[in-house]
Amino acid sequence: MMIDIKNHLRNYGYYLEYSLNDDLCSKELRKYLGRKKYDKFWTHVDNMVSLLGTNDVEKIIRDFIGEDLKFLKILLSGQIIISVSIIEEIINSIKRNSSFLNKKLDILELGGYDGWTSDYLDLSIENELNLDVVDFEKSKNNPNKNIQLINSDYKDFLSKKKYDIVFSVLGINYNNIDILLNCVLQNINKGGYVYLGLRVQPDNYDSVNNKLINLGFTKVDENLKIVTVNKDIGQEHFPLFQYKKV
Repeated sequence: MMIDIKNHLRNYGYYLEYSLNDDLCSKELRKYLGRKKYDKFWTHVDNMVSLLGTNDVEKIIRDFIGEDLKFLKILLSGQIIISVSIIEEIINSIKRNSSFLNKKLDILELGGYDGWTSDYLDLSIENELNLDVVDFEKSKNNPNKNIQLINSDYKDFLSKKKYDIVFSVLGINYNNIDILLNCVLQNINKGGYVYLGLRVQPDNYDSVNNKLINLGFTKVDENLKIVTVNKDIGQEHFPLFQYKKV
């Protein structure tokens, strides 16, 4: 079934067009916040990043935004084409995997917030799916009855059941990758598959590969899949690590 991704995102309060036009996103954010708060926000982010470094940029932004959901979703919309491109490639990989044919699947998403990516996956795949979404940010219940939102840090999450598929779309920064990988290891079935679309620099690709192999995973494809995202400011490239637990 073909899903209209623009409408799907709008149902969750995101706008794909903001991701395709950086000026449009900035204009909408300025309109919502007002010029004074808009300038204060970016000045605060720049100052804090200069003090703490880019590894804490997400926390800096979330702390400033607080409970303002519309503010958050306008900002996330500016980059959401990246998440769309990665989840679409994950969906294609799952569809190509013959071992999933006609099988009920338990799936874990790490870092899915409100569950829009898991919902998109559920609507795009014919299998019967049970999906759990773990995120440290608390969100309202997802309207899709197949999806359960779990408010937890990765390091604290240990499920009684094990999952056939674990996936993450930009779920953590590279410096904390071990926390994500340990969560995957503790919650995946033997023979289960993991799909990780991450913000990782090319110099660190081998490091992630080696970490996964050392944890008992084997490559699904010898060639690392690179997801290319076209934006108005140019192309960006993101690795999709695809492994099987042996």
